[in-house]
Formats: sequence, structure tokens, C-alpha cells
Amino acid sequence: MQNSRNVVHIIDDDALLVETIGLIFDTIGISHAHYNSAETFLKSFPKEAFREMSGCIVCDIRMPGIGGIACQHILNSYDSALPIIFITGFADVKMAVDTMRDGAFNFVEKPFRHQVLIDTVQQALSHNENILAQRASVHNVEVAIQRLSKRELSVLDLLVDGHPNKTIASTLNISLRTAEVHRAHILEKMMSKNVAELVKKVMMVRQIPSV
Repeated sequence: MQNSRNVVHIIDDDALLVETIGLIFDTIGISHAHYNSAETFLKSFPKEAFREMSGCIVCDIRMPGIGGIACQHILNSYDSALPIIFITGFADVKMAVDTMRDGAFNFVEKPFRHQVLIDTVQQALSHNENILAQRASVHNVEVAIQRLSKRELSVLDLLVDGHPNKTIASTLNISLRTAEVHRAHILEKMMSKNVAELVKKVMMVRQIPSV
């Protein structure tokens, strides 16, 4: 399967339902790919690819072999960026709600209205874009931090802790002018306009977990 942008991956062993969903997406130009089992879908891409894939998943909650919930747990372990929308029957609504506690994006109850599915998928695609944008931002900050020298890293830690240049100079046993130069270089390398922006970027990397 091709890993093109904004693909809705439909996982369901019900061929008629898959065809129906595909026709719905075709009417508004949403790209989609079909898989008759979770196993087939999971084997279609390298594990590491799921973290950066764009699109979303529409998945039946009950299927032979690896069911929807087990598939979700596997994708969670891969740190997948693909939001999951579960298709569920009335009897499985509570189960579907539980999956949302584990990170599922939403669920659509059968029989569903076409517009409800379309709206939910479009929201999931938007959520996926936000996830990928945040991960790209974190990656850029990580790369910038790697470019800092050992001394600059020491200064960065003190800046993030809220220490002024004078305290940084005293703590590291360097001149105030040297501390100011290090601070300027750090801001430049981290592409930050000021210390507040710098701290925000560093805390994004150090404290915010993956989405």
C-alpha cells in the first residue's frame, strides 16, 4: 500500500461495508485504502512508519483474528500518529467508549449516516495534521539542542530554570560578558526571539509526551 498523504485506512472483514464506505469517500475525494484484517494492515508498513503517517483509520471493533481493540493497543505501542475511528454496533458502544479512554479518536455506531462518518473522518484527519505538526516541532527543537556545545547546554539548563545572566556567570565561574554571549548564541541556534520562547520550546521537548 502507498503511504500517501491523508489516506483513510479502512480495516474491516465485511466486504459490503468496506465498499459502501469507499463509495462515500469517493464522493468527496477522500483517498482510502482497504484491508480485510488488522493483520494485513499492520504488516503493510514498517513499525516505525506509523509514527509519521498522515491520515486516519476506520476500523471495525469486532473482527476475526486481531480485533479492533487489539489493533489499537499494537498501534499505541508503535506510537502511531493515525487517529482511530471505530465502527461499532449498539451492543459494543460501551466497549467503544472504553477504547476512547485508551486514545481512540471517536466511534461511529452502525447503522451510521454518511455525513456523520464524513465529519468524523475529516476531524480525525485534522487531528492527525496537528499531531504531525507537533512532532515536527519537537524534532526541530531536539536537532537544535544537539547543535549546542557542552557549555551552551549548561547555560541553557540554567536559563530554563529561570536564572539571570549574573547568576549563570557565577554558577559556571565565567564572566558576565561570556554568559551573555552564550545566551545570544543559544537563542540564535534555537531560533528563539527571547528566553520565554526558548523555555517554551525546551519544555515542549522535556515535558510533553507524544500525542
